[in-house]
Amino acid sequence: MNPEITLQDKEDIVIAQKYRIRVNPPRQSSFRVVALIYYQLLGQEESSSNDSNRNYVVGANDEPCYVNGSICAERAALVQLRFLPIKSITKVVITTDSPQPIYPGFLCREFMSSHLALDPETVPIITAGSLCRDPCCRLNIGKTMIDNTFASAPGINHESSALASLSETASAFNACLGQGKTFHQWNIVKTSLTALYPYPSPYTRLDANECVELGPILSKKYSDQQIIAQSQLPPQASHLIAKATEAANAANDRYQLHPIQYAAAVLFDDGTIQTACQRKALEYGCSLDAVTQLGTYMEEKLGTNKKNDSDLGTSRPKLLVQTDQFGVIHAPFATARAYLSEFGFGDTKVLISQSCQQMADDVQILQISVCDLAPSAPDIGALFVQ
Repeated sequence: MNPEITLQDKEDIVIAQKYRIRVNPPRQSSFRVVALIYYQLLGQEESSSNDSNRNYVVGANDEPCYVNGSICAERAALVQLRFLPIKSITKVVITTDSPQPIYPGFLCREFMSSHLALDPETVPIITAGSLCRDPCCRLNIGKTMIDNTFASAPGINHESSALASLSETASAFNACLGQGKTFHQWNIVKTSLTALYPYPSPYTRLDANECVELGPILSKKYSDQQIIAQSQLPPQASHLIAKATEAANAANDRYQLHPIQYAAAVLFDDGTIQTACQRKALEYGCSLDAVTQLGTYMEEKLGTNKKNDSDLGTSRPKLLVQTDQFGVIHAPFATARAYLSEFGFGDTKVLISQSCQQMADDVQILQISVCDLAPSAPDIGALFVQ
C-alpha cells in the first residue's frame, strides 16, 4: 500500500467532512464520526482517480442511552454493502470532530477484518482531523465549533440552527485561506488494516461450519508446535492453555447458538490461575467476552477498586491465553483489546498463535504484550489537542 496522500484522497476527505458537519451529533458523546466506504461492483471496470462515478456508501456513529449498544460509523457503512453485488472495497475514509486524526476503534477494526471484500494489506484506511493547520486559515469544523453553535440563544431550535450554520460552513471547504493552498491542511493519516489489527483469529472470514472443520486440524498442529516451543514459552504456558481449553469444553452448552466456545485463563504473579468463559447470548452482540470477564479478578488482585492506597494489591497478571474447545489459541478479541490497553494492562503477556487457513503448516505459538495487540489505539487526548 502506498502511504502517500493523493489528490483523490484529499477530495474524498472533503466529501466526508461535508457529510459530517451536516449530521446531528450522537446524544451521549456529542462526538461525530463519518466513514465513507468506496467499492467496486462486480463486472464494473476499476474507477480512475478522476472518475466522478466512483461508488461509496456513508455511515455515521450513533449511541443509545446505554453506550454498550453504540454503533460505529465504519460498521454502519459496511452493512449497507450487503445489498450490493460488490467485487471489492477500495478505500475507507474517516473524519471525526477531533482536531487530530483518530484511528478506528477495535470493534471497527475487527469488523473490517472479517469482511471478505476488504483486503487488509492493500485497502487504504485514511483518517483526517477537523482543524486546518495553516496559520492563515485555522478553519475548525470540530467539536469546539459544534459546542459553540449549540450554545445559541434560548427559545430556538438549537439543532436546526446548528445544522444551518454548519451547512454554510461547507462553502469554506472550497479553498484554504492560506496562500497558494487549494485544500485545507488537515492532519491526515493513511494506513492499512494489517497495521491496525494484528493477530486476528485464525477463524477470521470463515463461517461457522468452516470453523468447526478447521479447529481440530489446527489443534493437532498446535500440540506439535507446543512441544517444539516448550523452551521458548514460560513453563506454565502448557498448563494455562489446558486450563482454558478445559473451561471452554465445560461451558459449551449453547452449541446451537454457535458451535465455537471460547474461554480464557490468566496466571498471576502469586501463582494462582483464574478462568472465565464466553457467555453466548441469543442476540450475538449481547454475548459476554471471555477475556473481559477476567477483568474483575485482575483488578481485584491489583486492588484498583479499593478506596485506600494501603489496600492496593501487588499481584499482577503474568500470562493470559484464550482458546476454544479444540485448544486453538486466539488473541483477545476487540472488546478485550480495548479493555486491557485502556485499563493499565498493556504490559501483560499474552499467548497468541501465528497461523491462518492458508498457512496451516506454519503454526507458531508466541508470547507478546497486550500493547502489541493494540497499535495506534484511539487516544482520548486527541479529542482536545489542537
